[in-house]
Amino acid sequence: MHTATEINRKPQKEPTLATAENLAREHVLRAFVLRSKHLGIRAVSLAWLAKETQMSLATIYRHFPSKEHLVAAAVESWAVEYSASHAVRDGLGSFASAEQGLIAWASAKAKGLSQFSPIFWEDLRGFYPEIWRQFQVTARGIQRRGRDLLAPHTRHDLNQDLVFELFQIIFQHVQDQETAQRCGITQSEAIATAAKLWASGALQTPRKRTKQAVRAH
Repeated sequence: MHTATEINRKPQKEPTLATAENLAREHVLRAFVLRSKHLGIRAVSLAWLAKETQMSLATIYRHFPSKEHLVAAAVESWAVEYSASHAVRDGLGSFASAEQGLIAWASAKAKGLSQFSPIFWEDLRGFYPEIWRQFQVTARGIQRRGRDLLAPHTRHDLNQDLVFELFQIIFQHVQDQETAQRCGITQSEAIATAAKLWASGALQTPRKRTKQAVRAH
């Protein structure tokens, strides 16, 4: 006799070959990222990856024909993760104020970058210049996205190019973890402080935004 639970229980689906291949690829990439983001790219060899993932070198090469392919995939995974963050995906309209959205946006970027140690970026720039160039293109795209999100909220009596030039200078500085450490605060606190300082001079007050919206209609 089978119980009702056993009768109604759906059979487990066997993983398809494509699913298994994707899982294996992700396993290799995750192992590479976890080690390289702390110790640098040069600290991870394909032989070490094969041992760590308990896969043969032939399997590693099937998923990533070269170490350069691995590095490119690692950088791409950072960009995908950042682009999927709430602040970037939904824009500033999902926050109570532009300032809160700015803090969330800058924090997401800093969190993503801080996962990788300085030596990772040094190795990327020095030994994989083409991937570094592609990363710079991606980073500039993210910056443009941030500017597009903030532009409707900035004061129109200020030079917009200078407003965002100062924005880049300020946030590039506070996103460096050493800056927060020197000041005895967390990186999140440093970003929030910088956002408030920049926003107080660059963003419109709610009253000004209301007046401009009325004029527009």
